[in-house]
Amino acid sequence: MSWERAVADYRRMAKPRAVEEVGDIYLIRPFGFLLVQLFRHTPLTPTAVSFLAVLAGWLTAWLYFESARRGVVTSLAALGALAFLLHSALDSADGQLARLKKMFTPLGRIVDGFCDNLAFAAIYIAIILAQHERAPEHTLAVALLAVAGGASHSLQASLVDYQRTLYLFCVHGKTDILESQPHPERKRPAGGWFARTLEALHGNYYRQQRFLLPSTVRLERLLIALRERDPAGFAALGPRYERSHRPTLPYWALLASNSHKLGVVVAAFVPVADTSFWAGLGTGWFLVYDLALNLVMAALIAAQPRVDDPLAAELAAG
Repeated sequence: MSWERAVADYRRMAKPRAVEEVGDIYLIRPFGFLLVQLFRHTPLTPTAVSFLAVLAGWLTAWLYFESARRGVVTSLAALGALAFLLHSALDSADGQLARLKKMFTPLGRIVDGFCDNLAFAAIYIAIILAQHERAPEHTLAVALLAVAGGASHSLQASLVDYQRTLYLFCVHGKTDILESQPHPERKRPAGGWFARTLEALHGNYYRQQRFLLPSTVRLERLLIALRERDPAGFAALGPRYERSHRPTLPYWALLASNSHKLGVVVAAFVPVADTSFWAGLGTGWFLVYDLALNLVMAALIAAQPRVDDPLAAELAAG
């Protein structure tokens, strides 16, 4: 493959920079692109690559477990970081491969998110089990911390995804993104048990995204209505939406997946002083980081109406 074609493919498979984090742009997406070059002429589908990402995530969890149960083993923590990078690159490669092979489907989008959750769930479990082996008297407390941290992580990621999805819908015309969402009034076609289970989980995810952001929900409905009655007016609105919303996207990115991944990597190197709860928490400090990010989330939720409402008022009046 020529250099010119490689560059063209890379640009075609890239996402708009406004919805990508620095780590994605300079590390994860380029690594994922190299993997795509290995996969593009094989029978591997994007969904198969998503499940390879899960396996890399589980390898990460095992390495962190082996390190954390002994306090901290620097070599294992470093290998865990490399395995997590591989997981992230595979997680990027599945979407790039889907765009390259034109195999992008709503179910594939759901599977991609589900697989990422499976990888993180394994890491939460690894932290609990490692704490149980090292200091069993704190197992319940760490388990409760993991449940709270995992719930926070899920909510934070869903809100980031909502803001990015609406940005892509309005600014870049990615209409298939919102059209694939499980709106309550839309009847979904029947499928196998696995597809139906994923649809149910995605429906819950859809409701979770919108529960805490009523101003964005109102704006979303007005945007969809505008697109249906005046497609040209909707297309012309893109620059106005970008000016009003693009400045907030970097702050939402603080709650995104890469932020959590960096938190895991850093926490895996935290030394364990003894078996007391805080001094012996080690990798469990990632759970505290999860909860601390709720302060950022609360600030963004409070600020979001000031971003959404002026544009929503214009649309409602016009």
